[in-house]
Amino acid sequence: MDIRDYLIDLEGKDWPALLGPWMKELPAAFELWFVSRFGDPFIVLDDGSVHLLDVGRGVLEKLADSREDFVARIDAPGNAESWLLLPLVDRCVA
Repeated sequence: MDIRDYLIDLEGKDWPALLGPWMKELPAAFELWFVSRFGDPFIVLDDGSVHLLDVGRGVLEKLADSREDFVARIDAPGNAESWLLLPLVDRCVA
């Protein structure tokens, strides 16, 4: 699996405007790490922890204590499928 097949390219998009409606759900300071094809932002907080904003549910969920922890955890059974909605993306592409 190439994770890039399941992400939106961050370049050339006005992310502050796109995330504007969700700012009340997001912390004051964060780094946008990547965005799933379904528009769910993955963000890194100042403490290094990785969080997912599930825009379908309007919930910010902590996934990992660090980027390294995230990379290790995404390979655990079910995580990539759930976090990136792999089966749904694959069906849409097909």
